[in-house]
Amino acid sequence: MSMRGESRCRCGEEPTGRTQVRYFLTEVMCRLRRGWNPSQLELNLRQADLYFEDVRLHHPLDVMRGSYLMPLVTLRTPSCGWSRTSGCTMCGYFLGSTGQRTTSPEELVEQTRWAIHRLDPRIYHTLVFTSNGSFLDPAEIPDAVRPELLRLLFGAGFRFIVVETRPGFVTSERLDAMLDVVPAIASGRDERSLSFSLGAESCSDFILSACVNKGIRARNLTESADLIRRKGFSLDCYVLLGKPFLSAREDVQDALETIRWAQKMGADYLFVMVTNRVAYSLVDHLISQGRHSLTNLWRAVFLLEMLPEELRRLVQIKGINHAPYPPKDYATTCPVCHDRVVQGINFWNQTGDFKHILELPNCPCRKQFEMGEWAEISDRLLPQRIHAAYGHLAKDLGMASHSIPELPELERLWQEGNS
Repeated sequence: MSMRGESRCRCGEEPTGRTQVRYFLTEVMCRLRRGWNPSQLELNLRQADLYFEDVRLHHPLDVMRGSYLMPLVTLRTPSCGWSRTSGCTMCGYFLGSTGQRTTSPEELVEQTRWAIHRLDPRIYHTLVFTSNGSFLDPAEIPDAVRPELLRLLFGAGFRFIVVETRPGFVTSERLDAMLDVVPAIASGRDERSLSFSLGAESCSDFILSACVNKGIRARNLTESADLIRRKGFSLDCYVLLGKPFLSAREDVQDALETIRWAQKMGADYLFVMVTNRVAYSLVDHLISQGRHSLTNLWRAVFLLEMLPEELRRLVQIKGINHAPYPPKDYATTCPVCHDRVVQGINFWNQTGDFKHILELPNCPCRKQFEMGEWAEISDRLLPQRIHAAYGHLAKDLGMASHSIPELPELERLWQEGNS
C-alpha cells in the first residue's frame, strides 16, 4: 500500500506537502537503516561515553573565559525518539545508542557517578552532559531521575552544565523540576547554571522538512527557546552546514540566516555542525550513488569570512575531527591542506582570533572550490531539484513512484517558507 494512501485524512483529502515529505523521508530513512542492529554493540551500561573538545568560553560564569578543553559525557540510553521512528537525513548519533533497550534509573545513576569519578571539577568546571538523543525525553531519562542526576553533578562541584534536547520535550513542568537542583549563577541573579542546546539546523521550514527531515518547524524552536530563557536557563544552538540537496552557496546562505535568527532568539553560543558521512544516513547513500559530495571545509571558512564580527564571535565550527561515533569520512579540503585548515579552524574555536582563518594556506583547492562548487547556479528551482532527487531515491530503494511528494506541493511548501 502506498504511503500516500495510508496517510489520507478521514475526509478523503490528500495530505499536505509537509505531510507528504514527512511520510516519504520517513520511509526512506527506515529502509536505509534496515541493516543496523544495536544488539551487536557491546555496551557497558554502568559507564557513559566520554570525549573532549577544544572550545572557547565567554559566558556566563567568570571562570568561563577563553580556551577550554570541554568534556562531553553522553549517557548510554535509547536513541533519539525521532530516529526510532524516522530520523534526520545526516545524523548518526543513534549508532552509539542502546537502540530501544531501556536504561534503568540505577544504570543512569551509575553512569553519572562514573563520569564524576573521571572528571575533577576543579579542572573541568563546565561539561556537556546529555543522553543519546534528548536529555528531556522521558524515554531516555525518566522525569523523576533527571533532577537526581543534576543534583549529583552539582553536588560533586561542577559549576556549569550543558544538556541537549529536541524542542518538543521542553515543557514548563520539566524545567520547573530542575530549578530546585540547578544553582543560580550568583546570589541575587535569576540566571541558572544550566544551558540547553537545541539542534536548530536551519531557520527555513522548507529546508527543515525537505532536506533535513527534522520533524519540527522553526516556530517550535523559537517557542522552546523563549521558555528556556524565561525560566532563567541559558541557550545554545546548532546550525547545520552541508545540508543535502542544496548548492554550496545556498547552504552557506541558509547557515548565515540561521545564525542571525538564533542570535535573535537569545543563543549565547552558536555551533556550526559540519555534515560528515555517517553510516545508515541519507547523506551516506547519496554519496555512494554519486549524487552528493562530502562537505568541503571551505564552506565553513567562507561562512566565517562572510559573518559580521558581532555574529562571528559567537560561532564555533564543530564536527571536523571529533564525533561521539566516528563517521566514515570527515569533511575535508584536499590532502595537501586538510590538516592545516582543520588546525586553523580549531585555533579559531579556541581563541576567537580571526587571524587563524585569514592566515589559512592559499591552496589551489580553495580556488577550485570557489570556481566550481561555489559558482554553481542551477537553472532549476530548489523544489524541482528535490523532486528529481526524491525520484532517484524511490527508484534506489524500491519505493512506489506515487509515494514521491508531488512537485506542486513541494513548490507550495517552498513558497510558504519564502513568504
